[in-house]
Amino acid sequence: GMLWLKWCGLLLIGASLSCVGFWMAHNMDRRLTEYRQLQKVLMMLANRMSLGEPFEAALENCILAGGGTWDVWLSAMAERLRRREPLQRVWNEELRKAKGSLHLEKEDYQMLESMGSSLQGARLENCLGQLSQLQDYFHSQQQMLERVIHEQGRMYRSIGILAGILVMVVLA
Repeated sequence: GMLWLKWCGLLLIGASLSCVGFWMAHNMDRRLTEYRQLQKVLMMLANRMSLGEPFEAALENCILAGGGTWDVWLSAMAERLRRREPLQRVWNEELRKAKGSLHLEKEDYQMLESMGSSLQGARLENCLGQLSQLQDYFHSQQQMLERVIHEQGRMYRSIGILAGILVMVVLA
């Protein structure tokens, strides 16, 4: 009877560790993809605007090039800007809606929100400065996350090994 209980306990421990691990890893992988795609979008916006395209047109071209996860947000924004709604309001409202499908950190959203308020009616060089600042921020977020994912991978491997050793000891 006791052996059976030990086995059940070990199975539960193993299962819960791996589930939490997989769930966290999945969220982090998604966030990493979102960071990468967002940097691509910001870079394209900046390039388009530095060639003289107004923000709205630059936005449409980003959508055509495919912003991945960000396409829904970009499309909704472009649609409303076409109707001459104020940029800052559109940016923040659509960002709030997009939150449901994104996996970013709280600070990431704050950074994006402050970007929306500084784009409204800003001069081109200020816009470009803002975009490049935001790009730098998300680039460093991406690098940090890549390190975390790497270290967590190592941690989960060692947990797996330890669990294995534990099973051997318990069953010895």
